This record gives sequence, structure tokens and C-alpha cells, in this order.
Amino acid sequence: MIIIFALLGLACELRAQLCAVCNQSIGINVYLVKDKVSNEQKRICDNCILLNTRCYLCGMPVKSNMTALDDGRVLCARDSKEVVLSESEAKQIAEDARSELDRVFSRFTTFPDTNVSIAMVPRTQMD
Repeated sequence: MIIIFALLGLACELRAQLCAVCNQSIGINVYLVKDKVSNEQKRICDNCILLNTRCYLCGMPVKSNMTALDDGRVLCARDSKEVVLSESEAKQIAEDARSELDRVFSRFTTFPDTNVSIAMVPRTQMD
């Protein structure tokens, strides 16, 4: 009798879990996929584990709200909020970093503006 209640409790717990990709209830089969960004094991349902589209950064399956880059890479909604996608944003970040370096090290040295170049490149140029 106790074993039956334990099995029923386990089955109810599995049904109550939601898929990390589609946010739907997970059935009997649960797949664990490691999120490379958060380094956590995420629970995935039967349908989402079969998706061919994977986020370039975290490696998780992507079903909707994805950002497709020109070189074929895909980012999930969470990771696309954290990346630099425009050259102007990259230049602003670099300028802010240079200004902070100048502020911190102004007593010791100066950092030139001319020897740093910034460019947005496709994956083939990064590898």
C-alpha cells in the first residue's frame, strides 16, 4: 500500500514539473539537459528534446522567441538579452571600459585611443 502511494506521488510530481523550453507540463519521460550558461540541469519534455534548433550559448533547445544571427547561429530569448548585437553598442562598451581604465590608472599611465579596433564578425572568423 505504501509503495502504491509513493509511486502515485512520484507520478504527480512528474506531471507538475514544467518543461524549461516550452513551459508545458512534462509527461512521464523527463530529459535532463545541461544549460551551459547557468551550469544547471534543466528538465525537458519529449517534444522539445527532439528540436533541432539549439541556442549557440547555452546549448538548450529553442522553440520560440529566438534570435537568428546572420551566420546561422541561434540564441534563445534569455541569452539574446545578454549579448552585444550591434557594432555601436560594442563601441560604446569599449569606450566606457577605456574611460574607466583612464579613471582608475590616470596617476600611472594613459591609454591611447588609436590602437584598438572593434568589429562585429561572424562565427567563421572567430573560430
